[in-house]
Amino acid sequence: MLLGLACGAVSLGPAEIVAGLQASFAGDAAEQSALIIGQIRLPRVLLAALMGAILGMSGAATQGLFRNPLADPSLIGVTAGASLGAALVIVLGGGLLQGYSALSAVSVGAFAGGALAVVFVYRLATSSSGTSVATMLLAGIAITALAGALGSLLEFRADND
Repeated sequence: MLLGLACGAVSLGPAEIVAGLQASFAGDAAEQSALIIGQIRLPRVLLAALMGAILGMSGAATQGLFRNPLADPSLIGVTAGASLGAALVIVLGGGLLQGYSALSAVSVGAFAGGALAVVFVYRLATSSSGTSVATMLLAGIAITALAGALGSLLEFRADND
C-alpha cells in the first residue's frame, strides 16, 4: 500500500507521504503532497484493497458453495455472461448507455451480463423443494455454453469497422 502511495507521476518519499497524510487528515489541502495523497492516491489504494478483499471473499464463497477448491465463476456462468454483456455493448456501439464513457459502458454491460447469468442459473436450479447445488452446476454450464454461443454469433455478425 505504501508503494501505491509513493509511485506516480510525482514521486513522493516516505517523509512526504507521512506529511501528506497528516495534512490531508488535518484538512490542510494547500500542500501539494496533501492533494496528491488525499485526493488521488489514497482513495485509489483503499479502493484497490477493498476490491481485492471482495474478490477474495467471492472466490471463497464460490468454492464453499460447490465444496471444491478449484471452483471459479465460470461454473455458474458469470464469466460468459459478463463477456456477452460486454460484447453486446461493444457491438451495439454503447447506444444503450448514453451519458457513460465507452469504458464505463462496457463495464456496466459486463456487470449486467454477469448478474443476469447468475439470476438465470439460480432460477433454473431452484424448484419447489429448494436449490440443488448439482442442478446449479449443470445450469451454470448450460448458461456458459449459451452465452458463449451468443457471443460468437455477435462476433460473426459484427461489422468489421
